Amino acid sequence: MRILHLAGALALTIAAAGAAQAQDPPATTDPAATPPATATTTAAAGGAGFGQVGQIAITGDFELGFLHTSSSASGSSSTNDFSLSPLVHYFLAPNAHVSAGLTIATQSINVGVGNADQTNIGLLVGGGYNISLTPILSLWLNGLIGYVHTSVSFGGMDSSGYIIPLRVFAPILYHPTEHFFVGLGPSLDTMLANKMESMSQAKLTSIGVSSVVGGYFNM
Repeated sequence: MRILHLAGALALTIAAAGAAQAQDPPATTDPAATPPATATTTAAAGGAGFGQVGQIAITGDFELGFLHTSSSASGSSSTNDFSLSPLVHYFLAPNAHVSAGLTIATQSINVGVGNADQTNIGLLVGGGYNISLTPILSLWLNGLIGYVHTSVSFGGMDSSGYIIPLRVFAPILYHPTEHFFVGLGPSLDTMLANKMESMSQAKLTSIGVSSVVGGYFNM
């Protein structure tokens, strides 16, 4: 009988605890406490994350062109152009980076009396600094200098030389999402030296507006 009384008391205690738990409302999560991620918050994270120490950014210029012209005086001619300039930027300090890359360009011109082919292969080095303007915009200052070996072939004759290019570029970057950016800004391209077979050639300078597309990742 004592065992039965103890069993009955235990059963009543369990039943009372179950009833009390049923009366307590279940814990809920306030949806407003954790707002869903939006395109704006993602872009803000991308802009704020660019330029961290140890980060690597990659950009590149690519151009492929075909041009055919005709003249009543000199006949027809065609030009084929190809250029590729991949660049790697490594951030040694917050927003400050060093840059290195290659430049490859070829041009073939057919003027009716013969073909003229030119090939440029070189190395570019430099650095820059990123200045944050807003969570999704930044000003990216870049400077590059290089050495480019150039070779020209025309009418069975070959000649070679070198070019020392200098480039200054300051685009405004837009970070639509993390690890990706596009930009547009003023640029200056000039030649510090342009020699062919030890003879100085005309030094070209161009000023304009250039665009950039790139991405970045953390090491």
